Amino acid sequence: VPGALLLRRTSVNYAVLSILTDLALTLCALVLASHIRSAGWLPVFRTETVNPEHLRWGLYPLIIAIWSTIFVFASVYDPRRTFRAVDEIQRVLGATSAALFLLAGILYLTYRLLSRGLFLVFAFLDLIFLVAWRLASRWAFRRSRQGSQANRVLIVGGGEMAQAVGVAL
Repeated sequence: VPGALLLRRTSVNYAVLSILTDLALTLCALVLASHIRSAGWLPVFRTETVNPEHLRWGLYPLIIAIWSTIFVFASVYDPRRTFRAVDEIQRVLGATSAALFLLAGILYLTYRLLSRGLFLVFAFLDLIFLVAWRLASRWAFRRSRQGSQANRVLIVGGGEMAQAVGVAL
């Protein structure tokens, strides 16, 4: 059917796509923050930094585990709890904040060489990426539904009354 949605916001496929997209965007935010930090683009945070290669392999599995666990427990992917855009953005912001606090605590106890500037840039980029992805997906779903707003009705029977209802609709 032309114009039909191949992916619904309430489907399991969309939830899996959302999980993978969230993790990919979070890892992209870490890479971008590392490059921004090491390139010295932010003069406030211009000090010696940790080698981004060393950073990459140490934090990626940890971030994947933290973000996936927190986001699932915070019901970010539950369509009943994220029906409205405001609810979804609230859940994403809350889950991201919780994940960032947990990551900060773990890093404080294990790996103190990570700069605060890198962590702050990563947190900012991650929030921006995840909220932007949610808003973009909502916009895309809304755009794909605009042409298919006609309601479908099944008229049982073929008598005069049924034909009159068909013409009226």
